[in-house]
Amino acid sequence: MSSATVYDMVMTSLDDVVHPPSQRQRARRTRECPESTPGAVVRAPIDGVTRLRVTGASPGIPLARADRVPRHRRGIPSLDARSQFMSIQEAVTSTRTGHVDTEGDRIVFDVRGEGTPIALLPGTPGDASVFGLVAGPLAADHTVVTYDPRGFGRSSANEPRRYEIGQQARDVVAVLRAAGIERALVVGSSAGAEVGLELATNHPDVVAGVVTHEPPVVRLLPDTDELQTRIAEIYRTAWTEGSKAAFFDFLLLTQLPFNAGEPFTAAEVAAIRPGAEQVPGIDFADYYMKHQMLPLTDYLPDLDRIRRNGVKLVAGAGRLSLDLPFGRTARAVAEGAGAPFAVFPGHHGSLSDPSTAEAWTATLRDALASL
Repeated sequence: MSSATVYDMVMTSLDDVVHPPSQRQRARRTRECPESTPGAVVRAPIDGVTRLRVTGASPGIPLARADRVPRHRRGIPSLDARSQFMSIQEAVTSTRTGHVDTEGDRIVFDVRGEGTPIALLPGTPGDASVFGLVAGPLAADHTVVTYDPRGFGRSSANEPRRYEIGQQARDVVAVLRAAGIERALVVGSSAGAEVGLELATNHPDVVAGVVTHEPPVVRLLPDTDELQTRIAEIYRTAWTEGSKAAFFDFLLLTQLPFNAGEPFTAAEVAAIRPGAEQVPGIDFADYYMKHQMLPLTDYLPDLDRIRRNGVKLVAGAGRLSLDLPFGRTARAVAEGAGAPFAVFPGHHGSLSDPSTAEAWTATLRDALASL
């Protein structure tokens, strides 16, 4: 995967019209919103800013109205600019790449910098590039390890594929050993946050401390029965109606910020959903919805055991996520573990956002200092 985040992939994909190719070509050619085509997803100028828009009867349903675009998302450099930024950053910090063969797959990892070791664990379907704007600055005074989880990026995906949090944690242990690191601070975001909790539970000898950012541990929430019932319905949808339609249902349930830094509304998802299976660039949805969603949302961390293991923990969430499902799960981890709670800038994916990455890294440094 390139330096583009999952958010980038989805929003770039939605730049295309979801319906027939003739409509796509017309939208690209005119760069206007074809109001006569209900449910089309196109770019359109809104208040002088080009944003994604779902057309409706009239005037249409805006996907990313200018008045809804958070201040922290305005003026973000293009993906080309991000790639240039990362190239400069990576040139400054020498990166050593290696691999380890474990449990039937080859896991590729990168090591940069010198100092106290830190392992950065990405969410799914992310790879090492998710931390591209964070790893470089941290490498100024740390040995930073990033990696591509099995099945993503440069790592292999041999059959039979399965997704299991315990195996994901063992992969991290194998990576650290291959990198010559006995013990490291661990920072995980989203799915990687759960892997960090699993390391603290069953591999405390390799963990010097854990920062867990917005783990999807919905079983810790008081409304878990309602959430898990809906997740089960979404899982069935993936098999009966298609994984991409189910993916948008999941985005709506979890309120992940894939809509110009904000969650989709029910009306927006309803407009996208009929043509969701034609949305390009989100083919990862099939594996995620059918094989990863349930293990991730079924995972229940043993917070008492983590405490008994003596592993120091900081849980955190983005300021814009605090009242959303994965902000609430992060708070539940902190309360259940008796651990500090850190408020990061932005939302679930702001670690990969050039407009917030520096402040995100500064908050992370504060969290690490408390471990």
